[in-house]
Amino acid sequence: MRQIFHIFKKDVRRHWIEILFSTAALTLYTWHEIHSWKPKRFDSLRFWPATVFFLLFIAWWVLIVRLIQGESLAGDRQFWTTRPCEWKCLLAAKASFILAFVNVPLAIAQVFLLLKAGFPPTLQWFWLLWLHLLMLCVPLSPIMALATVTRNISQSLLALLGVVLLMAGLLAFTLTVGEPAFAYSADWLMALVLAIVSVMAIGLQYVRRKTSIARIILGIGGGMIVLITTLVPSLTEGMDIPAFSGTTELPSLQAELLPQPLPQDETLDEKDKVEVVIPMAISGLPKGFLAQGQGVMLTARTPDGGFWRSKWIPVYQFFLPGTNNLGLNFSIERKIFEKIRFAPAAIEISFATKIFQSSNEEVVVVATDQTFPVPRTGMCWLDSGYRDGIKCLAPFFQPVSVFVRVEPSESTCPIAEGGRQSKGELHGWQWATDTDFPDYGFSPVQSFGFDLTGYDGKSPERALICPGSPLHFSFPQFIRRTRAEFKFNGIKLEQYRYVGLGFHLVLRKSDR
Repeated sequence: MRQIFHIFKKDVRRHWIEILFSTAALTLYTWHEIHSWKPKRFDSLRFWPATVFFLLFIAWWVLIVRLIQGESLAGDRQFWTTRPCEWKCLLAAKASFILAFVNVPLAIAQVFLLLKAGFPPTLQWFWLLWLHLLMLCVPLSPIMALATVTRNISQSLLALLGVVLLMAGLLAFTLTVGEPAFAYSADWLMALVLAIVSVMAIGLQYVRRKTSIARIILGIGGGMIVLITTLVPSLTEGMDIPAFSGTTELPSLQAELLPQPLPQDETLDEKDKVEVVIPMAISGLPKGFLAQGQGVMLTARTPDGGFWRSKWIPVYQFFLPGTNNLGLNFSIERKIFEKIRFAPAAIEISFATKIFQSSNEEVVVVATDQTFPVPRTGMCWLDSGYRDGIKCLAPFFQPVSVFVRVEPSESTCPIAEGGRQSKGELHGWQWATDTDFPDYGFSPVQSFGFDLTGYDGKSPERALICPGSPLHFSFPQFIRRTRAEFKFNGIKLEQYRYVGLGFHLVLRKSDR
């Protein structure tokens, strides 16, 4: 114990500049988190989240690398091996240093964020420990592992550059292939592999100082992560597709195609794929039910035997009783599109959704110009910045499912404010995809919002909420997952080809 304390004091004296740099970066991160909760009236700081997070990571990386390489484990010129210093004491001293100047300051910052957001930290201690356990997996143990197999800061920079290039390559591959709509996430598996190989490399270096073997272990771990990233989504795609629903519990969804203007010209861009936008109107949900889109798939068959089928494409859309207008985007290979573009095709659109039923429980909260609590949701306030709506904070978890609506007859906004009063009901929905464990991150406070919109029969409407307006919160319950298929004959895909610059506007209409 005396030896551990001696090494710890020596490291504090030697690395006090790195400690100050790390503390300053953490302070800036904490300030930015609190600032991000406020309404965004301008976007001059739109790049700050990535910058602040990167600065904090670099501060920790410099601190840990300098700490570990103070008694270098790579090479054959370690002076500390000639001292009466056991590897157990050395490792314990380094771990205690990281705990004291990385984990403890972060825990203090997290407690401060919880208090600032209005949540008692004493009720959240378990999830605080959980976040710090995840930090040991990523990024602390990988940084320590790279520091143990490199001799100096220059080698560590090269190793870090290699890791960054590997991550950039995997990200480029993911963006090129596309995100499957129904595939299991392998993030937890990659984190587990990364933690195991890092601990193995750290232990091998401190016990035996076998640098070559430790580097091979880390290389094998990197190869396993590449295989997991590239193979797991493709192998598990389709395993989570819901079966066709029986129509005994609920009326089946109905769909009709909306008119689409012809393209301005028949020439195809010199691209590998052609974008097709299918405008549809979805209806059939009875009153009291909601639906959340999960995935969509398009199949096209032509009379001459032409055939094309897309993958399951993620859909981030919610549907209300009444008519919901939306545009479905598909990318078709250029060679295939040239064969089927003018032929009258029979298309089949498969739609997978989650069905929710509105519970009788409803909470009416009167909006104020200050923060107000919403049961089962968090602390909320009116966001009067660049996007009118409601913004909320919650400890660790976003709410499972919250639906909020605003009745225009109950609005307290003066008519003189630009004539933006809605003619119909305004609504917004917030749901969480995974509620078993909190999302990975350094902040214990989850920030989310409700983008309230409506439809007056001609164009989308934005919300205009003023202090004193009643907000109706309800908590729909998940019923089941369903899959529906819509078939249309005599469709020429050329009529739905997307041409020109700009973006496709998705409209939502709710008739209640």
